[in-house]
Amino acid sequence: MTTDPTVGIVTAAAGVLPHIELANQVMKVLETTKNITRKFDGQTSKLMDAVKGAIEKRLGILVMLRALSWQTHWMSSSPPI
Repeated sequence: MTTDPTVGIVTAAAGVLPHIELANQVMKVLETTKNITRKFDGQTSKLMDAVKGAIEKRLGILVMLRALSWQTHWMSSSPPI
């Protein structure tokens, strides 16, 4: 099959074959899906880093508060000099 007219048989160009057009549409959808997946991958790693940082920050504050609590307890229970 051709897109060029044939004298006496096909007098006008037939255009793009349906399966070729469908294949082009599928390729566009596939590329769009890949782009969306890449964006989600980027968001996932950023989200994981943000959560990890928040947990580390929270743990640091808790450790500091625990140390202050122990220091306060130790200072209040030690005999005067």
